[in-house]
Amino acid sequence: MDKKTLYLQAYRMFDRVHPLRFNCGRLCDQVCCRGTDTETGMYLFPGEEKLHQSSDFLTITEANFRLNGQPVLLATCNGSCPRTMRPLACRIFPLTPIITPKDILLVKVDPRAGGLCPLAREDNPFPIRPEFKTAVRRCFAMLIRDPDIRAFLKEFSAELQLF
Repeated sequence: MDKKTLYLQAYRMFDRVHPLRFNCGRLCDQVCCRGTDTETGMYLFPGEEKLHQSSDFLTITEANFRLNGQPVLLATCNGSCPRTMRPLACRIFPLTPIITPKDILLVKVDPRAGGLCPLAREDNPFPIRPEFKTAVRRCFAMLIRDPDIRAFLKEFSAELQLF
């Protein structure tokens, strides 16, 4: 399956499943949708940029993070996106998939989200819905069948050191 089709299938997994039963952006005034510079944004997974090349709501730049010597692409939002075209990292935020050194896929709260997202804080009164966590896990169980995405996720996981 080509990556564009793969990502569109992944995007659809989050059409009806969200972190909370209401729009979590109401808790923080949608702070995660407002990139402020070239290092605040969401990583694009390998090949995902093909879906956003003509986007007028995202700016795509190279991040400082590299995979196999190549820069990872970073999408920064202008604050008003069509929700059906959000990148995958936006759809799963504040969670992140991890592949452990023993090759086990886990879903965790992204440690980088704590200063930004109320759902990522330990004192969060609104627990993330279990159905959302399950959807993220299922999504990445599908995506890591692609060798590029698996390699990216392994290196990304090692960078975060969440295992």
